[in-house]
Amino acid sequence: MRRVSLTAFAIPLVIASTSMSTAFAHAVLVASSPAEGESIAPTQNELYLKFSEAIEPRFSNFKLDPAEGGSPLTLVATVDRKDRQGVVIQLLQPLHSGRYYVRWKVVTADTHGIEGRLSFSVK
Repeated sequence: MRRVSLTAFAIPLVIASTSMSTAFAHAVLVASSPAEGESIAPTQNELYLKFSEAIEPRFSNFKLDPAEGGSPLTLVATVDRKDRQGVVIQLLQPLHSGRYYVRWKVVTADTHGIEGRLSFSVK
């Protein structure tokens, strides 16, 4: 009878579980400008969000809400032509002093949907 080392089974198991967790992971926001909680100048007219996977623009939407309530502000969001993981958000009106929330619901290239929020303030 032949003895088989436990590590002969453990190593492939670890590799397989790591690969599976990567394959089933959903996209996340990995960077933004402004960053979470950052303060920007009122003259800034563009925001940028970068996700861990490419974004499907037809099935994604973005809103900019003032923290004190009221209607969402007008914006235009487009996927970055140079990097499909990035979204450029053009602000179509000046922002007044205060706190704002960028809210998103995006569908990534692998068809998973995610949603989230980023807060920032205007000086």
